[in-house]
Amino acid sequence: MHIESGDSILVPPIGPQVTVAGKVRRPAIYELRKEQTLDQILELAGGVPVTGELSRIRVERVQAHERKEMMSVNISGQAGIPAAEDAFKRFRIHDGTGGRGSLPSFPFFPTAIAPVYLEGHVFRPGKFSFKDGYKVTDLVGSYDDVLPEPADRAEIVRLRPPDFTPVVIPFNLRDVLAKKVEAPSLEPFDTVRIYGRYENRWPQSLHFGEVMRPGEYPLSERMTAADLLRMAGGFKLSAVSTSCGSHQLLSRRWRPR
Repeated sequence: MHIESGDSILVPPIGPQVTVAGKVRRPAIYELRKEQTLDQILELAGGVPVTGELSRIRVERVQAHERKEMMSVNISGQAGIPAAEDAFKRFRIHDGTGGRGSLPSFPFFPTAIAPVYLEGHVFRPGKFSFKDGYKVTDLVGSYDDVLPEPADRAEIVRLRPPDFTPVVIPFNLRDVLAKKVEAPSLEPFDTVRIYGRYENRWPQSLHFGEVMRPGEYPLSERMTAADLLRMAGGFKLSAVSTSCGSHQLLSRRWRPR
């Protein structure tokens, strides 16, 4: 259109938006016009390439002026593409929605309502929505969810109120998956960490007693007791002191037979 002197060009404010990221051909922020369902949004983004997985789509949504929430569109791996397309057509999209395919998967927002995290020696690390009654097996249900040669050792990193200090809760992955022991329950903001077989074999140093973060730490070359103490967060105020004011430190070393 030809522009003449004195003309005004009005650019209206943007309308409803949706963010598409992950394994799609054109990840971007899109303005919604007539699109209302997940299949239409994926079409906007050019579709999912053959390297993307359709069985699990993660969606984060902002409820206007209230909260953020997280949900999943799960389709059985045996269902095939027609079932996935049918599920996508039924899933309604609203303004402020962010979607990401499960390969790779990272959070859109710094925080969300009650997420839990999975990281380490697994196929699909990332952030997942928390539900009441969630257990470790809801994130890692079988050995199909972990990479080859996992270690038996795994752990939950939990933030304890009121200051949200991290606390490590170890568990045996083999016993949990074999149902020899009950799967540990999860709480909001827990991080489930799975180790590989060879990760678990690195030299370890054990720190316990009146320190801020007791636990196992990787043993590096020329590490001193002071280095280990710094990794453990230093002494607690309740640590025993001598009359000259220096803390007592006991060391025990295990030598191979």
